[in-house]
Amino acid sequence: MLPLARLQAFAVRRRRWLYALGGLFVAYSLFGFLVAPRILKAKLEAGLGEALHRPVRLAKVRVNPLVPSVTLEGLDIRAKDGGPWIGCERIYVNARVLPLLWRTISLKELAIVRPSVQVALDAGGRPEFADLFEGPASPEQPETPSKPWTFAIGHFSLTEGRLPFVDHSTQPEFRSELGPLSLSLDGFRTTPGSSGAYSFEATTESGEKLAWSGRIGVSPLASDGTLILGNLDLAKYGPYLRQALDLDLRAGRGDLTAQYRFAWGPAAKVVAVDDARLGLSGLQVANPGSAEPALDLPALQASGIHADLLANRVEVGLLTATGGTATVIRAKDGSLNLARLFAAPPGVKPKPKDPSAKPLALTLDAAAVQGLHLVWQDAVPDRPVDLDLPTVDLKLHGFTLDPKAPAQMELQAAVGQGGTLRLQGPVRLLGVTADLQAEGRGLALAPFDPYLDGPLDLRINRGTLGLKGRLRLAFEGTKRDGLRYAGDAAVDGFEAADARDREVMLRWTRLQLAGLDTATAPLALKLKRLDWTAPEGRVVIAADGTTNVARALKLSPEAPPSPAAAAVTPTPPPAPGAPPLPLAIGLITLKGGRLSFIDRSLSPTAALLLDQLQGRYEKLSTDPAAVSTVDLKGLAGGLAPLTIQGRAMPFRTDQDTDVTVKIDGSDLADFDPYVRKYIGRTVQKGKLHLDAHVAIQHRGLDVLAKAKLDQFYLGDKVDSPDATHLPVKLALALLRDRQGVIDLEVPVQGSLDDPDIKYGKLVWKAIFNLVGKVAASPFTLLGNLFGGGADLSFLAFEPGTSQLSPQAHAKLQGLAKALAERPDLQLEVEGAADPAADGAALRRASLDRLIQATAWARLKRKTGEAAAFTPDADQRAAAVKALFLAAHPPDPKAKAPEPPLPEMEQRLLADQPVDAAALDALAQARAKAALAALQQLQAPQDRVFETRNTREGADTHQARVWFAVK
Repeated sequence: MLPLARLQAFAVRRRRWLYALGGLFVAYSLFGFLVAPRILKAKLEAGLGEALHRPVRLAKVRVNPLVPSVTLEGLDIRAKDGGPWIGCERIYVNARVLPLLWRTISLKELAIVRPSVQVALDAGGRPEFADLFEGPASPEQPETPSKPWTFAIGHFSLTEGRLPFVDHSTQPEFRSELGPLSLSLDGFRTTPGSSGAYSFEATTESGEKLAWSGRIGVSPLASDGTLILGNLDLAKYGPYLRQALDLDLRAGRGDLTAQYRFAWGPAAKVVAVDDARLGLSGLQVANPGSAEPALDLPALQASGIHADLLANRVEVGLLTATGGTATVIRAKDGSLNLARLFAAPPGVKPKPKDPSAKPLALTLDAAAVQGLHLVWQDAVPDRPVDLDLPTVDLKLHGFTLDPKAPAQMELQAAVGQGGTLRLQGPVRLLGVTADLQAEGRGLALAPFDPYLDGPLDLRINRGTLGLKGRLRLAFEGTKRDGLRYAGDAAVDGFEAADARDREVMLRWTRLQLAGLDTATAPLALKLKRLDWTAPEGRVVIAADGTTNVARALKLSPEAPPSPAAAAVTPTPPPAPGAPPLPLAIGLITLKGGRLSFIDRSLSPTAALLLDQLQGRYEKLSTDPAAVSTVDLKGLAGGLAPLTIQGRAMPFRTDQDTDVTVKIDGSDLADFDPYVRKYIGRTVQKGKLHLDAHVAIQHRGLDVLAKAKLDQFYLGDKVDSPDATHLPVKLALALLRDRQGVIDLEVPVQGSLDDPDIKYGKLVWKAIFNLVGKVAASPFTLLGNLFGGGADLSFLAFEPGTSQLSPQAHAKLQGLAKALAERPDLQLEVEGAADPAADGAALRRASLDRLIQATAWARLKRKTGEAAAFTPDADQRAAAVKALFLAAHPPDPKAKAPEPPLPEMEQRLLADQPVDAAALDALAQARAKAALAALQQLQAPQDRVFETRNTREGADTHQARVWFAVK
């Protein structure tokens, strides 16, 4: 029985335990399902509210004590202002209990469904929940060594999350929303060496996509995986860029794919990116306030990116850009718009550099830019420069931030319309040095003429540059910074004019430079050969007297009065210690040259021309010891042969110059406007033959100009206030021989030390001095030419006579020859008498005739001529006495003795009448005698004229015949 009783007792006890356990299970279940949610809800709302200082509300808490699991629904945490902050539709936690025995918090599953977190930053950049981190620090608790707890989670998921974000600290304020987003984490443990797989995906309101996957561990902290950013709206983040850079990011989309590695532990610290690829599309970056973007790049790709962020080292395998436009603008202050993009915004001080920070080490293996449209705008010159490069292709290899490390560059660009430029060679972009092979074709020069506005005032109408050679440049902050070019170059189709009137001053078909070697530091130019095809220089004088050349070169505005008087000022000697520009040109050849001189200050307009110029200039150099020679030929006025030969130094005209200029038969009608203005007559016709020699030695000028004017005749008189009062027409008639030729020899000498010396003015002055001397003393010239040096302006006569002396006959022979040799001369003959000497002679002749007649009558001769009778002394004395007594009968009452015979004769002489008619008759007789003699000498009678009463003053009271020429 006992065993049975025991069995029954055991059964009773077992039922009791089962009832107890069942009761406990039921109580546990009831507590878990019914009581625990309410307690947990209250505790969570109170605890979170106290911790967060914000109202917290849970819509519902569900507990499943059998799993066990907790589900929180309708979580709503408000911000301090009562607005939304954190919300979540459901949080599910499925925990394992037994691992707690091993100090492990293990979650089988943690799921968060539709969470939402509102993040707002105020104007100072502080988040709304910043106060949570500003409380007093909790007192430090002494650490008690214990075994650390382990946290493990089997599966974590966050689905359909949203993260609205607003930042009031930016201008304009930044708004965005990340979501829906999802995050998963599997097999995660905090035990050393373990890691879990995670995956994160999200989109934004602007269509951006974020994907992040890999593995993560916390002991040590490490992670690796893949990061993908897709369709990133770059313009949206412009407000943050503007806080650091002075730019306006207006448009652009970005894509990034990267493998990353992160480790932060005592053994190793790694923050690295591997095999990253970056793509940008539709990128538009502008300067703030600018209407057009500075950079407009439709496609920019970077691949093979490796970065070690701790070592501050970045490697880029390939960078490519396709199409797009870059606008480079230089402002008045010299700053570049692209440089300003990467400067700190106004009012923002750049952060000081950390001296301990490692410098960025950037390596770019290769870069390629294709089809870039580059626009250059420069506002520094008074006139802005606009240069268009419609297509730029650039290849770069081996670029680094080391200023001493060169990179290989190859650039090909289309410049303007039809121009091309190619540069290839090593460059140091940060060191601003390059050694390039340069080749250019059809590069337009006109866009660059604003850079000449400082020293010049001209406009380049057209012209293209071609070049092929080596270009070296260095701008490293030293005295030798500058450019150097060695090779060939050519300028085709060039034309330049002054800026004011746009009068063309220089043009040519082609300028070929061979063996060019030029540098800017120090300034020097060497050239083996210069071939100049069809150059044309034009000097145009405007109505106000200024020339296009003077205006373009900003010289003195005073214009030369004529081409012969062009005010060419010689070069002053170089200042001590200032060597001339090193210049050496081996050979200059000229073909088809043309030089025009147009003077619009005259009416009619003057136009002079030197055409078909060709020849060579050898060894042009600024070296004083160099000997250079010139040999040019051409046509003056389009027809007359012209030659220029000798040696000269155009850049140093004060030493060793010996040049001969010859013109054979230039038409003088071309000079008609100048003859009208300065002589007051037109040009009928004429030819010029010139042989001029110019020599300069030791700053002494010696010019000998031999000119032959063939058939040069002046025409009608014209009104000109500038005309000379010299009788130029007479001077020309005096100089012109019977063949119609005038030979002039004009010597000019001077010193270049005279500050007012100008070659043209000296020659012009010498010519007018010669004309003045000839016109003022024509008979001096005629006497030297035809009278043996005698003065042919008069014939002298004995008092009271019209008989020609031997000397008078010699002078008349000279005049007759002069009239024959100078067919344009007219000779005027005018007689004169001296009232004193000729009057006395006439009285004596009258008394002698009276004495002769009286003596003849006293002899009572009936035959013979009284004029042939010569009384002897007694007969003469008797005749004088008879004449005296008849004229002065004695007074019978007076017994005065008779005067002596000489006194009688003197008193009778004084009684002889001599009137003006007698003197005029004597003067006319003398003129007639000269006219008769000239007729006998076969002087052309149609050009010999007798004149009367044309002279005044002393000329009318001399016993002479006067001559005048016209």
